[in-house]
Amino acid sequence: MSDARIRIDEDVDVQAGDTLEGPLVVVDGNAKIAGTVKGDVVVVGGSLRLLPGGEVDGDVRLADASVSREGGTVEGELTRVS
Repeated sequence: MSDARIRIDEDVDVQAGDTLEGPLVVVDGNAKIAGTVKGDVVVVGGSLRLLPGGEVDGDVRLADASVSREGGTVEGELTRVS
């Protein structure tokens, strides 16, 4: 089983060619994905940028957050929670 990556009040950058195993949770920060996240991505109070070649192999959940799809893909569902 993979461990969740939880980041509070900081930005996360998954660079091209990098693979992050497990879910990613970002609170009051921004996530930029150009590589692969093998799990769900949750962003609360920030933004998610899916760059060309970026891939989320799970669901994306956004709460008080924005998403910018600039060529990246989400294999699961994208849900906005208010």
